[in-house]
Amino acid sequence: MHLLVDPVVLCLPEQTAEPDYIEQFFEFLSDWSQLIRVQQDVVEDQFFISETCCLALIDSQRYPEFYLMERLLASGDVPFDAITAYRACRRIIENLPYFEERASLPDLLVYCDSMSLNPDLIRRISQPIIADSLRETFGYVAYAKEVSQHPIASDLILLTHPVRDSEVLMIGVTLESNQDGECELETDLPIVETPEDLYRVKGLQKIWQDTGKAIGWAVDDLKRKRHIGRRAKLAHYLVAPEFNQSLSKCQFYTRPDLLAQCFLKISRLLMLESHRSTSVNHPLRDGRNGPPIERTISGRKWGAWRLYITGGKMGFRLHYWWSEGEYVLSKVGPHEDFTIGPIPES
Repeated sequence: MHLLVDPVVLCLPEQTAEPDYIEQFFEFLSDWSQLIRVQQDVVEDQFFISETCCLALIDSQRYPEFYLMERLLASGDVPFDAITAYRACRRIIENLPYFEERASLPDLLVYCDSMSLNPDLIRRISQPIIADSLRETFGYVAYAKEVSQHPIASDLILLTHPVRDSEVLMIGVTLESNQDGECELETDLPIVETPEDLYRVKGLQKIWQDTGKAIGWAVDDLKRKRHIGRRAKLAHYLVAPEFNQSLSKCQFYTRPDLLAQCFLKISRLLMLESHRSTSVNHPLRDGRNGPPIERTISGRKWGAWRLYITGGKMGFRLHYWWSEGEYVLSKVGPHEDFTIGPIPES
């Protein structure tokens, strides 16, 4: 898997920062550094950063240079020595080439002012130059995923600090290139926050065919990160026979990040306090402009619904049946598919 490192992970704290914050900063880096060290002889996960972000860290005097770390840790209030901290940073920074080179990107002009991000990861960056560099990098990511469709972007994941109530970053951007002119792009980028997150995502590949176990995995993950309450409960649901077949057809089994997005979205759906139409969850129509699909079984009315799973050109949706708080998970298919399987007799 390919992990793009958010510059906030490497941006040195202010000299005036609280010792607890400085300690958390270095502990976070150390955890990821240990994973990289263990994998040094195994090509399993590739960590890299954007050159644009790296230059912004240097220009803002927040790049993790040894002398800056030594100064930051000089008080002795933080139980880290500068050499250990420096090694943790170098394992990430020296994993060249940069993202732009790896993804073979052409010259791009990213219109940062009109970019939309959900969640807005930029708000937690106080240095404008670093914030702008990250916006620009997200534009590069959108181009690599949606236009050039470079292999390195196919399983790209963002390594970042903890994000409240979200497992994926949704990006909307306008950019311009000499090759393709001006274009508006939408894409999404899965998020991992800790090595445990990464291990758990990979583990999903072993259990995804048992839908109950996969949904249980997602519920545990949401509770572990406190995105939902410990007492949150699932609505009653059934799984149609074609559900797993659809995941295989879409080749989700080759992509643990897509499996994670899928089952996390489904789990959130099954724990909704109120079922209603939104921009990401709405009735499924018979064709793009047809009427909503409905069925009546044994006097009970069922409606067909559509849930956003992933965005971009290769966006996928979950199609499901809903009636009076009960769900039937029918299939996952591409955005242009408007079909749904029958309601199981049971």
